[in-house]
Amino acid sequence: MVSEALRTRLRECLPPEALLEGEALASRPAGFLRPDTVQAALLVRPGSTEEVAAVLRLCHEHRQPVV
Repeated sequence: MVSEALRTRLRECLPPEALLEGEALASRPAGFLRPDTVQAALLVRPGSTEEVAAVLRLCHEHRQPVV
């Protein structure tokens, strides 16, 4: 589970298109030729190395595992 505090911080440091959650995420296929859908609370798609670093720093601060 992703805390609301972490979601808020991620929304503050990333552009809107970099975060997928809710229906946008639930409808994504889990992989090529797989019938199931993504089973994640949040999908983050950083667009730069700076954004990757910011996401990982925030996840570490909030003790959020990253897969």
